[in-house]
Amino acid sequence: MTTVRPLSDLLRRGMRLPPTGWALAAMLAFYVLAGLFGRDPWKGEDALHIGAAWQMLAHGNWLTPEIAGRAFHEPPLYYWTAAFTGKLFGWLLPAHEAMRLASGVWIALALAGLYYAGRELYGQESAAASPLLLAGSAGLLVHAHDAQPMLIALAAYGAAIGSLAALGRRPRLTGMIYGGALAACVLGAGIAPSLPLLLLAPLAWLQSPDRRKAWHTLLLGFTLTLLLLAPWPLALYALAPARLDGWLQAELAPLQTPFSAGGLGRFAALLPWFAFPALPLALWTLWSRRQQWSAPAQSLPLALFAATLLLLALAYRPREIPALLLLPPLALLATPGALSLRRGAANAFDWFAMLSFTLFASLLWLAWSAMALGVPPRLAQRAVALRPGFSGQFDLSDFLVGIAATLWWLWLILTAPRSPYRGLTHWTLGCTTSWLLATTLILPWFDYGKSYRPVAEAIARTLPADGSCLAERGLTDTQRASLAYFVGLEALEEKSRAGRQCRWLLLTGRNPRDTAAPGGEWKLAWEGSRPGDRREKFRLFRR
Repeated sequence: MTTVRPLSDLLRRGMRLPPTGWALAAMLAFYVLAGLFGRDPWKGEDALHIGAAWQMLAHGNWLTPEIAGRAFHEPPLYYWTAAFTGKLFGWLLPAHEAMRLASGVWIALALAGLYYAGRELYGQESAAASPLLLAGSAGLLVHAHDAQPMLIALAAYGAAIGSLAALGRRPRLTGMIYGGALAACVLGAGIAPSLPLLLLAPLAWLQSPDRRKAWHTLLLGFTLTLLLLAPWPLALYALAPARLDGWLQAELAPLQTPFSAGGLGRFAALLPWFAFPALPLALWTLWSRRQQWSAPAQSLPLALFAATLLLLALAYRPREIPALLLLPPLALLATPGALSLRRGAANAFDWFAMLSFTLFASLLWLAWSAMALGVPPRLAQRAVALRPGFSGQFDLSDFLVGIAATLWWLWLILTAPRSPYRGLTHWTLGCTTSWLLATTLILPWFDYGKSYRPVAEAIARTLPADGSCLAERGLTDTQRASLAYFVGLEALEEKSRAGRQCRWLLLTGRNPRDTAAPGGEWKLAWEGSRPGDRREKFRLFRR
């Protein structure tokens, strides 16, 4: 029977390593929740996907995502989840924070899936390292706390590789997990990200000690996948066949592009910082276990990584979002390497983590002092220069959260016992603590420059209150989603039949020619931009 350690003993001796049970769950929950709250939808993916989920929630069209009334050819699972959390927690939180909780749900499932996969591949003692490595990956931190459908693929990858590692040992359970993961990946991230999970199945079947049982397990998984997938496209075919055609074209278009060796190289070049520290630890695993590459513990994650990298080179432009797919197999490959570092390398990694994040926390406190207290004055002036019009204020709740997080970090580095997990624990929790400090102490400064709220509200104040229609030229999906979410404006395409009748026209772009006066009877009514953005301009005309 496990005994509960007294609080005084815990404070004096620190947490036990490796973390297990509730301690591991609390560490990962800290990562999941840090940075989800207290901010507007930020420019980019966050505003785009919150806008699509809000459209679904506000207008009740749960069949297919839309952006400001226009078709948005994306699979629906993330938006269903976000609309559901928005409805469930909308009474407690602002709508965008309630909807962003969907990312918390999916990143929690991704971490749980990596724990499951790590346990099946490497055993119970090593299992905790897999989710810690995923959470500590530098490229995941911001995207894990944005509205991001690709997080569903991360959850599916972990669950699928875990079930394939156990293929034939627990046939009914593993078949259901694999089938559910594959269906979730298609409905959440699309067809292309799901292909590596299909390609991995034959390798797992070949390596299974009981291929007959493994085949029955895979058959169960594929059957479940079809049962879970079929209802949505069938409903779409019956009720909105044009939307189904648009979705299929959008899904298949990337797979029809020629393979690009340059794209492969650019994705590979992204990994050294994006997948740190998982990448060097994965390379160490491959070197230290170079005689065992054919074993499932190495071959399954290595095959998934290779298949995913080839898929990215074929189907995607080199960007951070699709590169997220590389993190689960790398985290699994890195798991034995992280726990088998030689003493000198382990100590160096541990000291690097402690010094780096202590320094980063100190810099964040210095930035907070400049913004909230005006000290040092030169740094405070620089902060305002980068965000014209920004005025920092002292917020007691943010200050107390920052103090608590800093004390907790100092306690952790002073009390953590020696263990193969020590450096990895310091890295992941140091990364999370720094992110929490950044999203509390200096969040107002970030929020002021990364939200379209000021632009949307300025446009709404300029427009008459009679509901005159607004046409647009050059708006991105993110900008249209932000206008719809913040002020309820659904801008019409300028060249559409309805758009040509509008008395108001909104232009945007980075080139002066994009926002030049249309001529004729159009007159400039307002112009502006997001604070601190000197290139992206908005101009509103009326006639």
